[in-house]
Amino acid sequence: MQGRRKKDVDARDKRGHDGGKSDLTTSEPTLIQPNYQEVHGARPDVPKGAAPKALPPNWRIKAAVPSIAVEALAAQAYRLRMEQEVVNAAGAECERCGKAVALCVCDTIVPLDNRIEVLILQHPQEQDRALGTARLTVRHFRHAVLKVGLSWPSLTKILGRPADPQRWAILYLGSAKAAALAPDREVVMLNRKGEPERNQDALLRDIEGVVLLDGNWSQAKALWWRNAWMLKCRRVILGPPRPSRYGQLRREPRRDGLSTIEAAAMLVSRLEGRPDIEAALTASFEKMLARYRASK
Repeated sequence: MQGRRKKDVDARDKRGHDGGKSDLTTSEPTLIQPNYQEVHGARPDVPKGAAPKALPPNWRIKAAVPSIAVEALAAQAYRLRMEQEVVNAAGAECERCGKAVALCVCDTIVPLDNRIEVLILQHPQEQDRALGTARLTVRHFRHAVLKVGLSWPSLTKILGRPADPQRWAILYLGSAKAAALAPDREVVMLNRKGEPERNQDALLRDIEGVVLLDGNWSQAKALWWRNAWMLKCRRVILGPPRPSRYGQLRREPRRDGLSTIEAAAMLVSRLEGRPDIEAALTASFEKMLARYRASK
């Protein structure tokens, strides 16, 4: 008799804790109590592996999701995606510049055929969609690229073609100020010591592209330190004749701090000798700011 009971116990152990085989096709969830030590830790008065009498608050659910539930989830995801597309189609946000329709100025932009290529690297945490200008800047140039991320192995990888960093200028984030180093110049090229390079005009004429870092001051610094290839680029600083047009809308850490679109406008127009570039970008920026202020 005892031998028969032992066989029954062994059979139940083989079938599982619930005394039967688990059914993976069932749609009813099975409540599984976790091991006591997993939840509460070991206790001297509780045997190893023993479960508490009461169901703990963090019990787990073990159940296979039936195919009908998977289909329902897929249908829900599709519906949500379609609803979002309907909202976008209705014009809630411009697909080109990412601005709300009330702030979008894309209908007045005519892309400029620029000789100096523009590369904007945006920190992924730059979330100011209302006042940010990176995408708006790129919209103004036929030869411009916007990349969002933290690091890239090289300038060549970013552009997808061979590129010499020595012929690219990056807007430098150091403490040097153009007004103090070269008061008569609005664009100043620096060496690694933070001193003005000799033969400024000749070096600036050799530039074929510019790199701008988009984000707040700390985000731009993070981009600088995460990309060693930037050390090979020429360093330039700007001496703007006036503060940023942001005014009170966004506080700049330095008086000579500019928005991305203002910096691109000033730098490219000076390198190419084309005042029309700065005029076009500035007009779009001022129009966007005017619409933003009117909406408040």
